[in-house]
Amino acid sequence: RRMSYANDCYGEINRILQSELDADVIFCGDLNDDFADKSIQDGIKATKSLDTCKEAKDSPRPLALFPDLSGNDPPGTIFGKGKYSTFDHIFLTRGLLDTKGWSCDPKTGSVFAPKELRFQGKGPFRFGDGKGDCGYSDHFPVMCKLKVAAKAEK
Repeated sequence: RRMSYANDCYGEINRILQSELDADVIFCGDLNDDFADKSIQDGIKATKSLDTCKEAKDSPRPLALFPDLSGNDPPGTIFGKGKYSTFDHIFLTRGLLDTKGWSCDPKTGSVFAPKELRFQGKGPFRFGDGKGDCGYSDHFPVMCKLKVAAKAEK
């Protein structure tokens, strides 16, 4: 099912970019897969390389903002079974990497995980666990800063 969903998402991104190569498209969400998983690699065709994203024309390669969070705090967006995973993603098309229209500096991508959202200093407080603990979400939110170019004066 995840591969089917990924293929559908990529198909829509591709459809948009076939009519306007530099369209500003951001695709994000909880995909329940890490960057290295087949749905992200083969379905969405995501890349961690700015150059690959910018140079891909016939077959778009969306830029993944969180291909590897190891070494970060936290090193993922969800904590379960004793380890972190990055299931929450933001992908940018090449149009968001220029200065026309909407743009995004990929370096602004981050996981929002203040101590108030962490259970026992690790993952997010889970909600609905049946034990009386009620958190905000079982995933940390992801974010990035978007800019819009000023309209040219006539």
